[in-house]
Amino acid sequence: MKRLRLFLCACASFLPLGHGVAADSVSPISVQAPLTVEKRNLNADQAAALLKEKPKVTILDVRTPEEYATGHLEKALNINYYDKDFQKKAARLDQKKAYLIYCASGNRSSKTRQILNQIGVVNLYHLDGGIKAWQKATLPIVK
Repeated sequence: MKRLRLFLCACASFLPLGHGVAADSVSPISVQAPLTVEKRNLNADQAAALLKEKPKVTILDVRTPEEYATGHLEKALNINYYDKDFQKKAARLDQKKAYLIYCASGNRSSKTRQILNQIGVVNLYHLDGGIKAWQKATLPIVK
């Protein structure tokens, strides 16, 4: 047993340090693990399943207040994409939370997903087809 330990120690001393990169090729800048960016496009049924599976996902409706009033997903937070302060409001969102983003058809919410990603939000889900797809799938909305 003693010989095995000595052999393993001797072998370990020949292993390169780091991640298999020669010491002279390592950058002097410290390397951090990249953030895992979760961006998923979901159809209406997948989005409904997500909300059941992960009830803490924040639902973000980026339509106008008038559109929101005609019907929205339950517990949806409304931030008007066309509002002049939209970027500021988006920047106040908690970067650590997960968001399901939707609009009427998917155009504004796709752009919102890009904006949120740029400010550091890493858990983003997108409802493809927007609330129109949600309603077509006969899923519930509230008014």
